[in-house]
Amino acid sequence: MDISPEEAATAVVVKNVSPEATGSTLIDFFSFCGNIKKLHLETESEEGRQIACVVFEDAAAAETALLLSNAVIINKPVTITAYSAAAVSLPLGLQSNSQQNGTGPTLPNSDADANAKSSFFSTALATVSSARLKATQSIREFDERTSLSQKMRTGTQSIRMTMSQAGEKIGAAGERLNQELHIKEKFETFQQAAAEGARKVDAKLHVSNSLSIA
Repeated sequence: MDISPEEAATAVVVKNVSPEATGSTLIDFFSFCGNIKKLHLETESEEGRQIACVVFEDAAAAETALLLSNAVIINKPVTITAYSAAAVSLPLGLQSNSQQNGTGPTLPNSDADANAKSSFFSTALATVSSARLKATQSIREFDERTSLSQKMRTGTQSIRMTMSQAGEKIGAAGERLNQELHIKEKFETFQQAAAEGARKVDAKLHVSNSLSIA
């Protein structure tokens, strides 16, 4: 199957495919990830185990397909990896720029009737994963346009700086007030007067002696 460098970025390799699976089975399984551009399926072992290469129209669909690794197709859990990571160990028929051997299925056109889907689990997971990827991408694009995260970081730093400056101003104002009204000195004078008054009362009434005797 001929795969260009651009297509390699949107392709996945599916290993341990059941001998009972066909190209249509794989198309049904991956259809909710996104539009499929190419698909090639061939036998990998004497036991009939198969390996496939699926090329999607965009990278987001390929990323969604990777999330389906270990899902069961018919009776076997499949392993799904990015084409670029698996290309070195691929059979000749799945390598880039090789000749198409004619074993791959014909992809359905947009007017064809939908086939029965092979797995409800894969459908639900692929749909949710695709939505999550699109939502993440939309949030990232919104953040890039509005610089929201940068503004939030700047705002947080500004609030911290404002609170610190306010604390310094309050402390400075308290010190100035103390210097102007001599509050600290007056409080110390009051304490001394109260202590002296207590000593005089005690000396007159002998309160401390009475407490000691008791």
